[in-house]
Amino acid sequence: MNNLNMPIYKTPLRFLLILVLAAGFIFNFYNPQEVKAGESTGSATTVSIDPATKNVSAGDTFTLNVLISPATAIAGAQFNLSYNPAVLQVDTVTGGGLLNQNGNTSFFMPGVIDNTAGLLKNVAGAITTPGGEVSEAGALAAVSFKAKASGTSDLVLSNVKAGNKEGQAVPVQITGGSVAIQGGTTGEPVSGGSGGGGGGSTIVTPGVQTGDAAGITDSSVILNGSITSNGGSAISSYGFAWGTDQNNPDKRVTVGTDNHSGSFQTSLSGLSGGTTYYFKAYAVNSKGTKQGEIKRFTTAAESQQPSGDDKLPNVISGNAKSFTDVAGSHWAYDAISQLSESALINGYPDGTFRPDREMSRAEFVTVLDKALQLPDYKPVASSFGDVSLSDWYAGAVETVVHAGIISGYGNGSFGPNDPVTREQASVILIKALGKDSEAAARMGDSTKFTDDAAISSWARGFVVTAVEQNLLKGYPDGTFRPQQNMTRAEICTVVKNLLASLKETD
Repeated sequence: MNNLNMPIYKTPLRFLLILVLAAGFIFNFYNPQEVKAGESTGSATTVSIDPATKNVSAGDTFTLNVLISPATAIAGAQFNLSYNPAVLQVDTVTGGGLLNQNGNTSFFMPGVIDNTAGLLKNVAGAITTPGGEVSEAGALAAVSFKAKASGTSDLVLSNVKAGNKEGQAVPVQITGGSVAIQGGTTGEPVSGGSGGGGGGSTIVTPGVQTGDAAGITDSSVILNGSITSNGGSAISSYGFAWGTDQNNPDKRVTVGTDNHSGSFQTSLSGLSGGTTYYFKAYAVNSKGTKQGEIKRFTTAAESQQPSGDDKLPNVISGNAKSFTDVAGSHWAYDAISQLSESALINGYPDGTFRPDREMSRAEFVTVLDKALQLPDYKPVASSFGDVSLSDWYAGAVETVVHAGIISGYGNGSFGPNDPVTREQASVILIKALGKDSEAAARMGDSTKFTDDAAISSWARGFVVTAVEQNLLKGYPDGTFRPQQNMTRAEICTVVKNLLASLKETD
């Protein structure tokens, strides 16, 4: 079986960090161990807004820095920054001096500015000097804002990742900031201080961040969040909003009603197996409610005994003709037929194939293990804390990881129940095809897709190459949808394309 690899991966999400071509090597890491607010920082690299609070007047332009204080030497980093678009807009983003210390040269990407959504996305930098690294604090980026109107805005850092020169992720701790905008010429303190003529402090909504989901089973999960600031007023309640609708997580669970600060969590039970849920942390003070970014998790498929000698749970052998939910007119009929008849993927005991169901990492590596026919690798102990050697997918995970096809997360987990996005699949497929060097050389190339800017920096060259190799295609509306999760039908199609490409190169 051919060798293929994938960046160290979580979440969730969704979300990966950087894969930048830098002086002949790939700076490739993903999902470092993020330290929640209120926990001991230990050896965590801190990422913060400087200054943490800013008082300006409407119409002013000003610059804030994103500072990084490395606990251990780093070679690059990435972040997203959200803000209130009703009162602020981002004008420009320029590189700071962090990565150019010690005579290093660096590569900087200013990211994508979305002043409608209030999001600065995928700002990234990497040292291009071979073996270069920095250990002194400095600014990764300088963000220039314009104050549009009076009001307040929290500045929330997310998707923050940093790594060393070996491409290994390092733990990070995040601290956000806030801006208070006045209609006059003199700003007032955001909290604490006093203004001239007896002016008091200004209360803003709390600072809150959504953490990652943990302990995911087929029916339960642990949600994590943190309160980074009370906004100058006591916290009255905090918790999570959650549900299956990404745009409207309509269920709410209150974790506490005390004046809390730092991290908090809660457990959910009674969830449906094989289902994607969305959640966000919230906190309330006298000014109002503030919500963190939305994140997601997918519960494990409901455990049933596999049929025959197939490794996947809930599945039976079959072919597209016998699946009740795959008609001959289905767009992926040929791919589903080829893979199911070759026993690379199977259907369910109820006679369905469920082509639109999202496929997990565990399922994907099992299909790849069969398709690429890698020699089995059987370690004495599991390589990952969330994979037991008794799990149905353990053999495939260990074999594919040992072959260099896919990696786990920076925290020692594999994330077997996490979904696979289209850009992640691009990386995997191109490495399976043995064209990862070609992809790495094209990290600065663009595609013709209308959402080209949404492609993550670490995946860009791989997406470009995967499309050219006809492994993946775009949608009729001209988009690629890089962060969209892959379905069973889509996985069948790309694996079919991969096998065809490998056959051509034999």
